[in-house]
Amino acid sequence: MVDHRHNQKTFKEIQGDLKKIGKGSRKVAIRSLNKTLPGVRTDLTREIRKEVTLGAKEIRSIIKVFKAHADKARVEGAVMVEGEKRFSLMKYRPKPRQTKLGVKVKVKPQSSPALLRHAFIATMKSGHEGVFWRRYKGEGGTRLPIHERFGPHIATTARYDHVISNVLTDAAYRYYKTFSGELDRELEKVLGR
Repeated sequence: MVDHRHNQKTFKEIQGDLKKIGKGSRKVAIRSLNKTLPGVRTDLTREIRKEVTLGAKEIRSIIKVFKAHADKARVEGAVMVEGEKRFSLMKYRPKPRQTKLGVKVKVKPQSSPALLRHAFIATMKSGHEGVFWRRYKGEGGTRLPIHERFGPHIATTARYDHVISNVLTDAAYRYYKTFSGELDRELEKVLGR
């Protein structure tokens, strides 16, 4: 969490500054938003890592930043998580272990490793390594093809209330800090300080 104690401008001071720069206020808002969004992605990655044992590289790969543009009517940007992406269990840390009964894998940092009975670790001809299991048709029946097992949807994890709350709190502080700096910079240009 970010420490929010600092010397803040009051709302009236910011309003007065915005009146002084006039049309430049839109530019300040766009620049501030665009500088804030990558940091929000970092905060979201950190919060998701508290919920799953994936590395930051994997999580960042599915979080997209959409920056604000000056040619649009509204100033808006977004940080979004790709919805359907799930990672192979081999990407989770510590790496899954093969046992006599199946595969042990730890997906959540605060829980103990889970045993996936009858699962096995295999490497495909393509070189892809994963945790697989085979289904059978009927009791003692025919063998069906193997299927890879995956971890939870990261988009679902990103929607947890406490994750959203923490990210939004940090994002608001980050935006305010960036906005204040950009506003001061624009005031210096306009007033010629």
